[in-house]
Amino acid sequence: MNEFIKLFGVYGLPTVCLIVFLFLIVQDPTRGEKLQALVTKPFYRMCRWFSKTHISSEVSSSLNMFYNNKIFNLLVDKNKPQIKIKWVTESEDPAFTKEGNIILRLKEEKDQTRNILNAAKFSLPLIICPLVRSNIHHSYSTALDLTLMKKLSNNMGRHGKAIFKQYFLDPETSQDKTLGVLIQRLVELDNHGFFIPVVLNELEIIGEGLYADSNPNDYTSEAIKFLEYLLEIVNRKIGDEIELNYTEKPFSVGTMLLAKSHRADTQGLRPYLKRLQIKIDKGIQSIYIISFPNSYVFFDKLIKTLRSHESLNIEKLINTVDYTINETNKKTNFKIAIISSNNIFSNDSFKERIITNNIEEGKRYEGTVEDVSEKEALINLHGLRAYIKYRNCSWNYPTSCKDFLELNKEYEFEVETIEWETGTIFLSRKFLELDPWALKTPPSNGDEIKIKVYSKLNNRLLCFYDEKLPVLLPITELSWQPNNIDSEVIDLIGTELIVEVIQVDTDKKEIIVSKRELVTDPWPDIHTAYPIGKEIHGKVCEIQEHYVKVKIDESIIAILPKESLQKAGYEYSDFQNNLVVDQGLDLFVSKVFIAKKKMRVDLRRNKNAP
Repeated sequence: MNEFIKLFGVYGLPTVCLIVFLFLIVQDPTRGEKLQALVTKPFYRMCRWFSKTHISSEVSSSLNMFYNNKIFNLLVDKNKPQIKIKWVTESEDPAFTKEGNIILRLKEEKDQTRNILNAAKFSLPLIICPLVRSNIHHSYSTALDLTLMKKLSNNMGRHGKAIFKQYFLDPETSQDKTLGVLIQRLVELDNHGFFIPVVLNELEIIGEGLYADSNPNDYTSEAIKFLEYLLEIVNRKIGDEIELNYTEKPFSVGTMLLAKSHRADTQGLRPYLKRLQIKIDKGIQSIYIISFPNSYVFFDKLIKTLRSHESLNIEKLINTVDYTINETNKKTNFKIAIISSNNIFSNDSFKERIITNNIEEGKRYEGTVEDVSEKEALINLHGLRAYIKYRNCSWNYPTSCKDFLELNKEYEFEVETIEWETGTIFLSRKFLELDPWALKTPPSNGDEIKIKVYSKLNNRLLCFYDEKLPVLLPITELSWQPNNIDSEVIDLIGTELIVEVIQVDTDKKEIIVSKRELVTDPWPDIHTAYPIGKEIHGKVCEIQEHYVKVKIDESIIAILPKESLQKAGYEYSDFQNNLVVDQGLDLFVSKVFIAKKKMRVDLRRNKNAP
């Protein structure tokens, strides 16, 4: 303050103010453009003087302010090119880069709002995710731009929204119906604060990697799946457990939500640091730590600790404003920290520890289970973190690591793969000497064998031949009635069956068997015996959301669709609550599908209904 007073005394107030003013303009050129627009505005309004100077200043300052304040400050290490306007009368390329600036050649519109949106349309592809656009479909690329333009138009009031819809949104979406759906998803993510700091940041990162590798592949479907993953996070209900890692190439993203301040207070930093390290060990490239207001103090404490970790880089700290969180629809602020691993540090350290402990692929080591879930378990292998997927826990079609591994217990593991790039070790317990295909000669196609049913795996039954060799019995192969009752399928567990081998895949080490192939297909006879319109009586044997299974003549299971029940009205409209198993129904045959092995029936009361 004393220095300013001395300056005023020496140079005078006007000179000091001019110096400060020039400093502010040099610091942010957008201020100069805005000033130029303000100075020329009265002359433009009254006499149309300086029209091109005024319009170019108005357009460039408005656009640069939007980019700088609404986009660039949410992106990691984003260069901030400035928008310059050049007026043309001939048809030329509408945009190009020059000396760090985006030069736009525009034809003048009387409406300045349209001029600004036109400038955004031509400049966005050069500024936002330019490197990834050759790897995504034009519709996806356009959706990114239109979402940002919608955000820009919202800042321009009702007129801006109308101009955007009339001249930009509607013409594009009328030509491409899928574009509107994609924009809705992106806008929803933007409403939750995830669009720019997460979606655009990841596309920027991926674009650099694909460009560096000269990768020409199309990743549009992968990018859309990534949006669906983020929508699951933002639309989660309070208390929902959701997957917070996404590793479908080319994406490698992890998220950590800091919302439970009580847990932070009672358990401290350790659980969060452990989770963070687990993500890095898995090869996650970008980690987004998201903190809600009730955890801001803990968030700041965590970030302070992370700054001292040489294996981590804090790429960006972001403060969001007025975004909707999950199903509460309440507006709130939250903070995001974007973390990445320091590959130079972590890879060198990882390699040294691998060499020191003499760890090699194909060798076996003792390891302790530190964490176990259904899909994978974390193993402490000589002080290194390693992972085993559920499918590698056993030869016998495992569905969960918890069925084979216990927390804090020691087991023998074989190193399956060492990923040097990500610093990750993957293990297996599918030891060669325990391979059932090596212990037992597999049967051949057409053989009749006796099996014992062990468990249900989705739409198949896991069984064992001669107590050693696993075989799979698809539920559709139990009988010629494809609509098997779930309870009856479960009752088969522990029983022995005679089946026929219908497929032996030595490469996949998979044997498929069938029970129904041992008897003749009855459906040609059923088609003859049950013509369309034949009236029959059946009993309810299973009630589902979209249909009811009905047993006919103790041997045939037919499908009664939801639509038929609702058409009948009365108590059938709410069939899930009003129908009971073994309830009798008067029916008629509406269709027999020989190829599909399926009979469809309808209620008799609907037969003569209009």
